[in-house]
Amino acid sequence: MTDYQNIIYPLHAPLVLTGMMGVGKSSIGMSLANHYNMNFVDSDKEIVRAAQMSITEIFADFGEGYFRAGEERVIKRIFEEQSSFIMASGGGAIMNPSSMALFKHQAVTLWLDVEMDVLWQRLQQSKDRPILQTANPLKTLRELFEIRKSHYAQADIHVTISKESLHKTRDKIIDRLAEFATKHENDKQVMNDTK
Repeated sequence: MTDYQNIIYPLHAPLVLTGMMGVGKSSIGMSLANHYNMNFVDSDKEIVRAAQMSITEIFADFGEGYFRAGEERVIKRIFEEQSSFIMASGGGAIMNPSSMALFKHQAVTLWLDVEMDVLWQRLQQSKDRPILQTANPLKTLRELFEIRKSHYAQADIHVTISKESLHKTRDKIIDRLAEFATKHENDKQVMNDTK
């Protein structure tokens, strides 16, 4: 049985969690950061702090294009100011070529994937997802996933989660990060010098 308590962060690069809204990037990212004693950054919360408005307000007052431009600036700033962190990125961040280039060249990306019915159970009562405020939010969610799926699939690591506990999900990801680090042990870009 793995002793998760004593596992150090095995990578020499930041970890960026990608995936659809509601998949659990923030809670899982925070749990991983606490475990590894690393800084956790939620790009959506950084956008809200920078704009001093909620995401719903940004969408309502300025539109999605304005939000995405702000998201790009915030992600760029995070990479400029920090070198070791775990980030929960917004669900659509991978659609931005500039942000995607940063993720690919300066981080290790992990796609958190979940079955659509599980995702919909989590999101159907949500009122703070402006992109889903449509006549048929489930149809919108499915369409968004189809548009984004090929971008998510470019992640370095793909982890499918279900209804397991946050603790079990975190431990599954810790195992996958260790496997990735072992597979890439000769790549100085991703290996932690202290390992």
